[in-house]
Amino acid sequence: MKNFILFALMYLPFVLTAQNKEGTITFEEVIKLKIELSPEMQQYASMIPSEHKTLKTLAFKDQESLYTAGPDEADDAEKAAADNSGVVVQTIVVGGAGGESKTYSNFAKDEKIQLEDLMGQKFLVTGTPRKYDWKVTGEQKKILDFTCIKAEAVRDSSLVTAWFTPEIPTSIGPAVYCGLPGAILAIETKRGENKLHITATEVNLAALDTPIRKPKKGKKVTEEEFDEIMEKRMEEMARMRGAHRSQNGNMSIQISTN
Repeated sequence: MKNFILFALMYLPFVLTAQNKEGTITFEEVIKLKIELSPEMQQYASMIPSEHKTLKTLAFKDQESLYTAGPDEADDAEKAAADNSGVVVQTIVVGGAGGESKTYSNFAKDEKIQLEDLMGQKFLVTGTPRKYDWKVTGEQKKILDFTCIKAEAVRDSSLVTAWFTPEIPTSIGPAVYCGLPGAILAIETKRGENKLHITATEVNLAALDTPIRKPKKGKKVTEEEFDEIMEKRMEEMARMRGAHRSQNGNMSIQISTN
């Protein structure tokens, strides 16, 4: 049975070539964090969220895609909570919701551009679509009435589980996840005690109203250069505010007093 599934996967995209290669997919991203704070920050643990949810939209046509923040997410990059003593706990999601965060991919040209808004300055992070050594398991389940097949890969010591559907025969996926013979409709990954779940909540296979355009405004940097800039900016902001800082995956937590 498994061999039959793999055989079908090889040929189904060719049968569906003329259809289901354009549209939009809405995703919900959920970051679940196990917060590890230093002893002096423990008293503020109850003010720090352990879960962060955002909506994203993936527009695609043929071998191009654009992944962007959904409606009402643009001001969600930074969240702050204060207690009666004037202590402010701020969580900053890096590379998540907020600003004009976008990921453009062109698989025909092996091109990837990420637009990141870091504290008001825009960066164009250039590179190539991330490569995964996917292993198709043959396990199946339904997501939004689409038959999806499970695939797994290991990246940076983390297990990544993807559910993709050959019914949408293009190698797209949410965020940086791609490279399977069908659109990825769900992602599950875990690093230590931190978890990321991305799940499709709506699929619209109608023709796009506007063409897919790559981000163009921002300072061009490599992924390595952007990581260094981001780390320096976070440290500078923490020093300016006299804040304690804790870094958990792509979420920075800063605690300061007014």
